[in-house]
Amino acid sequence: MSDLNFAPGKSVPRSSDVEPWIVVIADDEGDVHLITRMVLKNFVFEDRPLELISTYSGEETVQLLEKYPNTAILLLDVVMESYTAGLDAVDAIREKNGNREVRILLRSGQAGYANVSEVIQQYDVNAFIRKEQITNQNLKDAVLVALRSYRDIQTAKNRGA
Repeated sequence: MSDLNFAPGKSVPRSSDVEPWIVVIADDEGDVHLITRMVLKNFVFEDRPLELISTYSGEETVQLLEKYPNTAILLLDVVMESYTAGLDAVDAIREKNGNREVRILLRSGQAGYANVSEVIQQYDVNAFIRKEQITNQNLKDAVLVALRSYRDIQTAKNRGA
């Protein structure tokens, strides 16, 4: 079912006076987008909903984050159009684009392909989640922790400005 494509969308209707947290779901499998949207549909943090935007390749993800540098979280698949598409996207986002604020949560369904310890040491990611081990609550918890981190980065940045 990886041929399903969903248009970028929101999981919660956006109120004109509340800015949502932008969360990008980057995965080449449509089912992953669908399930992630279902799990995070009513997620709210500090009275702000999530705006879930979908991308289906590493290249598309890098381009989207250039357009939306205020993205709070990137749920990024490791293997998309190539075995290293997600990791290549991390390098482009962090090094080429200089975006150190977005919290990158790598997700991999390729057991054994990516050594978790090596990936965490070599790439500037904030978490590594194996798809086969994640539960609805684990995903919500990971998003909550990442949003807190992103909020704190924004607070510190605004105080220094």
